[in-house]
Amino acid sequence: METERQIRELEKAMTTTDNRRLYERCLAVKLVLEGRTRKEAGHTIGRDEHTVSHYVKNYCHNGIQGLVSKKQSGRPSRLTDEQEAELVQIVAYHTPEEVGFKSRA
Repeated sequence: METERQIRELEKAMTTTDNRRLYERCLAVKLVLEGRTRKEAGHTIGRDEHTVSHYVKNYCHNGIQGLVSKKQSGRPSRLTDEQEAELVQIVAYHTPEEVGFKSRA
């Protein structure tokens, strides 16, 4: 029973991950394997049926690893490492008034 093994594999991944996206993808594939339509599975996780089809295809070709998010590239930061570290310190340890923003009161 290949489908039962796959469902158990997905359930295990769902219980051991703290990655919300991986959990949702596993859930969608699991629902399809259990007989739900891709549209129903998509409705459950808030995605469309085409996205669920993509998840199922990736799972069929690569298993759980096919459901893991790839690092998003995005635009490079305009801040240097030093500027980013300074910003973290400012946000974490200062009030807006301390860094020059006026209070609305």
